[in-house]
Amino acid sequence: MLALATPPAPPPDLIPGLTRSPEWHREQEALERAHLDARVRWRLRYRLPLLEDDAR
Repeated sequence: MLALATPPAPPPDLIPGLTRSPEWHREQEALERAHLDARVRWRLRYRLPLLEDDAR
């Protein structure tokens, strides 16, 4: 029963508090940056305001 209550040790390459590897976080940040960059390029191409506040 004690073995079930003790969580396994995290892999040594994980940052405390993160549940995924640093590489995964870097990949997610790169995907998010690519998405945001594409959105900005699209809005500039069609001369749309970048922020909702700019529409006023």
